[in-house]
Amino acid sequence: MRREPGFSDERVNPPSVPEEKPSFRQIVAAGFRTVNAVWLAPVLLFVILAPQQTGACAELLALRASGRQLPPWLIAMAIIGHLSLIWWLVVLLGLPWVVGGAAARFADHLIPPERRRSYVERANHFYGRSFVLLILLGVLLAALFLPLYAVPTWLMIRDELFSAEPDFRAIRSAFSHPAMLACTIAWWLAAAVVIMAWDLIVAAMAIEDMRLSRAVQRGLFFMRDHPADTARFWLFVMLIGLPDLLLQQAMVLVPMAAIPLMAIAIGTATYNAYAIMLTIAVAESLSLAQRPPITAG
Repeated sequence: MRREPGFSDERVNPPSVPEEKPSFRQIVAAGFRTVNAVWLAPVLLFVILAPQQTGACAELLALRASGRQLPPWLIAMAIIGHLSLIWWLVVLLGLPWVVGGAAARFADHLIPPERRRSYVERANHFYGRSFVLLILLGVLLAALFLPLYAVPTWLMIRDELFSAEPDFRAIRSAFSHPAMLACTIAWWLAAAVVIMAWDLIVAAMAIEDMRLSRAVQRGLFFMRDHPADTARFWLFVMLIGLPDLLLQQAMVLVPMAAIPLMAIAIGTATYNAYAIMLTIAVAESLSLAQRPPITAG
């Protein structure tokens, strides 16, 4: 039975000699191989993320053309942007299904079970727990966002960078405000901690098929018991998400024509779909690597 090297589990025959724990580089490599093997997961996530990302760009393009006659194609894109609000409902309901199924199939790839189940079956099995975990993640990220951005928002209101009517130049000035840039960096450093913990909780849930409370406990205990690996994983999560942060800022701050902007939006959605799945796969590889090796009795 094939399995990723360096990982031990009850579902496979125990080795006669304790296995050496893999390095973090090997753990990340196993994560890449896992996502590439379960390629359906990032594809499904892209299908969910791409309409929302391109819709937001359509609204941005319409805002840039404020006060000018809009060409028909831009009007159509603006309509798509408004429809992206409806797509949020699809994201809310579809994302837990995709993430839960992906996490379970990643675990099946790292430690093949006796009976392999389909993506649909695994996604349905973990849907409820994945839904609660994604709501929890959104609440925590919003809780970080609000206090960090309160100060720069007040400074921009004081400097009259906001206006009653939407104006792209005012928005660009607001996003390039030093206080906003500093808080964006601070928010991402803190958000990486939350995302890292969430990935470890999802990993525990998928590998052990745990109840939600047990999975949360296991993920937090991992961070407490393995500080060095936790620090490495936090750095990995932060760096893997940095391109998305930079691309999102560039789409607002850098003047671009419609076609390059939409191309960047689609590229961003593609990158995010893969990066989100990769951090989950690496979290599972890391969790398995830190298990006590099973030796023959």
